Amino acid sequence: MDSNLSPHGLIGEAYRPPKIGSKGAVVANHTMATQAGMRILHRGGNAVDAAIAVAFALGAAEPQWSSIGGDGFVMVHMAANATVEVANGTGAVPLAATADKYQDGIPYTGILGTSVTGIVDPLLSAHEKYGTLTLVQCLEPAIELCEDGVPVSDFQSRMAALNPVLRSSSTSGPVFAPNGNWLKPGEIRRNPDLARTYKLIADQGRDAFYEGDIAREIALYSEEHDGLLTDEDLKRHEV
Repeated sequence: MDSNLSPHGLIGEAYRPPKIGSKGAVVANHTMATQAGMRILHRGGNAVDAAIAVAFALGAAEPQWSSIGGDGFVMVHMAANATVEVANGTGAVPLAATADKYQDGIPYTGILGTSVTGIVDPLLSAHEKYGTLTLVQCLEPAIELCEDGVPVSDFQSRMAALNPVLRSSSTSGPVFAPNGNWLKPGEIRRNPDLARTYKLIADQGRDAFYEGDIAREIALYSEEHDGLLTDEDLKRHEV
């Protein structure tokens, strides 16, 4: 047998061995988020607990695509009762987003293209209904990634440099470009502010995000930067 033949019958210089197991599986876009989910399973959590851990860990490990600042859907299948439920986490546009403010179209980037961040509510709703571990336990891996840091990949380094506002902003600059210099591949990216946000959510649940301190900070930032999102927009949101 050809030594370069993979278990899938593919020929190549190297191959990734198939992942096999008997009690569960976790799949995510970043290996550290996958590990976060596996940690929760090993701790005795169920699939919903692991999914919550993955979702929050991705915000630290894969900020170019995933975060609690966006929208999303959560689909849960419980084998015990053979049901599938979907929680819709699509956020509405701000109440102030009238058509006359977008005569040139909705911008692809920037604060005027921002809608209510919807994903936090369905994640926490799914956990409240089906989770077995505490929310604090589920968010621990993500908080650790924020505080201890995640190595920056070559792709992430290049993606960040395409968005100058990440460096110029007083909030994102220290994360993506400490001391004014973009993080290079292999350097560690830390996000202590996100860690504090996660801790508030872990301790206080959805209300911290949509009605409490986090909501007020989001609304204040929006107001200071000529955005349309207000605390009323966040307060009105529900899964």
